[in-house]
Amino acid sequence: MTAEERELRFRLDEAVRRIRSTLNRCPFVDELDYLDDTDIEAAAALADEANRSLLEALSCTQALESLRDASAEAALLCATSRTALGVVREVLTVLVAAVDCRRAA
Repeated sequence: MTAEERELRFRLDEAVRRIRSTLNRCPFVDELDYLDDTDIEAAAALADEANRSLLEALSCTQALESLRDASAEAALLCATSRTALGVVREVLTVLVAAVDCRRAA
């Protein structure tokens, strides 16, 4: 494993850790109806934070995929990451849409 691959994997791990931590603090979509405006704004901020980490993770995944000498392990990690990050993106899309609806109400 090259130094560049190790650095990208470290950055990817850190981004995924931040995503997990942030999503653990987010309310469930069905809880949004019971939150006050301050909590809704906090949920929106958490969604933004998770989205920034998601973009970092996707960037690292793309960079890993583009390495010519990436190991088979890195290729598997990229495939797994793409699938997991796609799910996270869907969760964030639903959360952001629900927050926007709640704000408009």
